[in-house]
Amino acid sequence: MNFFGLGKKKSPSPQELWRLIRSDLEKLEKLDPTAADSKHQIDKLNKDAAERLTQVLSHLPLATDYEDKQLPSDEARDAIVSSMLSDDTLVMIARDLGKYEFEVKRLVSQIFSNLMTAKEEESGKRPALEYVLNHKTLIDHLVAGYEASASGKQPTTVPHVGEMLRACAGYDELVRYVLETGHVYRLIDAVKLQNFDVASDAFVSLREFLVKKKNASAEFIQDHFDEFFDKYWEILNTSNYVTVRQSLKVLSELLLDRTFLRPMLKYVKNEKFLMLHMDQLRNESKAIAFEAFHLFKIFVANPQKPPRVHKILYANRDRIIRFLNQFLVDREEEQFVADKQTILQKLEQLPPPPDSPTQTQAAPATQQPQPQAEAEGASGEPTAPQQQQQQPEGHERPEEQPPAAAAASASSDAPQEAPAAAAEAAVAGSGEAAPETETGGGS
Repeated sequence: MNFFGLGKKKSPSPQELWRLIRSDLEKLEKLDPTAADSKHQIDKLNKDAAERLTQVLSHLPLATDYEDKQLPSDEARDAIVSSMLSDDTLVMIARDLGKYEFEVKRLVSQIFSNLMTAKEEESGKRPALEYVLNHKTLIDHLVAGYEASASGKQPTTVPHVGEMLRACAGYDELVRYVLETGHVYRLIDAVKLQNFDVASDAFVSLREFLVKKKNASAEFIQDHFDEFFDKYWEILNTSNYVTVRQSLKVLSELLLDRTFLRPMLKYVKNEKFLMLHMDQLRNESKAIAFEAFHLFKIFVANPQKPPRVHKILYANRDRIIRFLNQFLVDREEEQFVADKQTILQKLEQLPPPPDSPTQTQAAPATQQPQPQAEAEGASGEPTAPQQQQQQPEGHERPEEQPPAAAAASASSDAPQEAPAAAAEAAVAGSGEAAPETETGGGS
């Protein structure tokens, strides 16, 4: 029997609790997990760390508790937050996450996510944000976690590195860091990995850093246009059906957003992108073809088409119209049907290019096809694509192939025309108003 509390174990203070956690994790770092005599000690250290992390988590409200309101000050919570942000333990955790057992990784990622949402009651400052800004190597370690997990050199840290990384995506300064340091390209590389779990989680993180803070993302893409899209098209050209479909969806989400007006105008000036999306329209996967349509329609809707884009569309106009009349006829969504009718109408009304000798002159037979564009056969119909994305069974090929992306008379040295205005109705039939006038063409 315990009289007057004698013999009762005193709970450690928040500062002492965090010191003990760091001690446990430092000991784990030094142990060899392959050594037989280390197993018992590793198990005990993981168990102790998990118990102490659970106590830490009990002092931190859930991340959702911080949304749209500030919680009253709590001495224990403030003390533990202060302790956690007073040293480089969180950086060490991000670096060594693969060495911990699942429960420790789960608790650490949840604690970090909660920390990133915490803000001071009076000032409104977010101390964890300031911490990460001063310890950016933490983000470096999290991004590297995808590569380490896929390599098999350590136990997987997915989805925990992704959860911690995405907790940083809500802050403009951290998004800019991921973009400008090239980490965004490492995420794209991770999306291409053969490990499905790693690639899938990396794609979720990539999307968050591209769409969550759109001003930062749009500025980066505009300033690094060629480099970014050369890299992004690597995942659009993979053989993975899910990756291609999701990547097209994200690209559409970006280009159809007003924030990305300047990159969008630059994108629709590029005939290579037009031809690639024309190829995708006839993909055996109806889902990929559907997503490609939402990008193709931006080229058609642009009222200030540059010469080479105009010539490609005009030279293939009749074939495009025939193809679209049979395109995904089983989709009855009102918006899609309206979009398709709008694009058909714009194609039917498309005038010949300004420098076209006649309104009906076809492209020279010697015109060289662009990369991945369809080449015309002797019959004038397009040939099959050189490669198709891999997709599940049950997807049928459209009855008619889309038009070849013949370059018409758009020679490689033809002058490029910068649109004087934003793409009129860039979202064809989507109900959005035309964007404001763009005088510089977004170059």
